[in-house]
Amino acid sequence: MIPEEKQAIQLAVKLLSGQDYAQSDLINKLINKGYDHDLAVKVITTLKDKNLFKEQAFLKSYIRRKSKKGFCFEIIQKDLEKKNIYLSRDQYEEIIADFNINPDLELLEMLRSKIPSHFDSSNHKENEKVRNKLLRFALSKGTNFDKAIELVDTILNQDVQY
Repeated sequence: MIPEEKQAIQLAVKLLSGQDYAQSDLINKLINKGYDHDLAVKVITTLKDKNLFKEQAFLKSYIRRKSKKGFCFEIIQKDLEKKNIYLSRDQYEEIIADFNINPDLELLEMLRSKIPSHFDSSNHKENEKVRNKLLRFALSKGTNFDKAIELVDTILNQDVQY
């Protein structure tokens, strides 16, 4: 093993000790630190062979973090594809089940937190303003329009004092 390779491995291990990475992100980190692409790929292969790099760990933590923030499957899937990770609906469902995450409930809680404390549901103009705000938020998380309307209407039609 050449000294440069040893240094690159040490750097990769140090990076992985702080957080999990997608393979493409770890390669880019090594390249940004001055190592060439071929060496970065070789380092990843060495770490995989020694069971020190598991992209599955990154995948699970990424899905957990994004799902807890209310992002839908399609948004998470597109983000992962940018990192050269391809996620099926079944894989996603299995991972969120492992973490006991219900994305709809997570988004519902976030939507509830967006309702102003002084909200008066009897005021039609204010009701429409808040409804539109909540819809924009839900749509920004990748929720399809019909589902967003359903979630927002669920919240606004509840007999709960905010």
